[in-house]
Amino acid sequence: MTDTITFLLILTLLKIKILLDLKDLHHARQAAGPNVPQKVLEEIMANIPRSSAIKANRSIMSTRDLSPLIGELESQVDALYKKMYHTNAYWWKLLANPPLDIIQSVELRYNTNPMSAGCGSPIDAAPWINRRFQQYCWIETPGALDFIREKKYPISPPSTGIDLSSLWKTCRRFT
Repeated sequence: MTDTITFLLILTLLKIKILLDLKDLHHARQAAGPNVPQKVLEEIMANIPRSSAIKANRSIMSTRDLSPLIGELESQVDALYKKMYHTNAYWWKLLANPPLDIIQSVELRYNTNPMSAGCGSPIDAAPWINRRFQQYCWIETPGALDFIREKKYPISPPSTGIDLSSLWKTCRRFT
């Protein structure tokens, strides 16, 4: 399960990174309009993507309308987002707005009593979100966490019988 979660998180991040680059390219091309000379436009466009994979893809760099590609990638990101949400509804909430002291407290509680964690619980999500490589990858990708924060899909977790406010208060007592 943990390999699957790690894979899904990394794949989602990569697709978001590419999606943000494509949107930036698309918006720049639309803003430039038809009056900007092609040579100048190419120079501008070459400096927009952060991803070397996008910069190297001549087809993408020369495409006038990236809307279909953006739409396809948005659908893929939505599917991955929903998959992670249904795996554990707390992932995105804790990743996008990590109350680090609480996450560390939950992780400490989990390490002390691993039987208290269940699939889909905040206790299940906290140790993975707290891993530095997960946080740093998302933090170091400009716009990725903002993208997750802006998602329209419900971030409030489904009822699991766990009262989050009580859990947070309990966690704070241990810090």
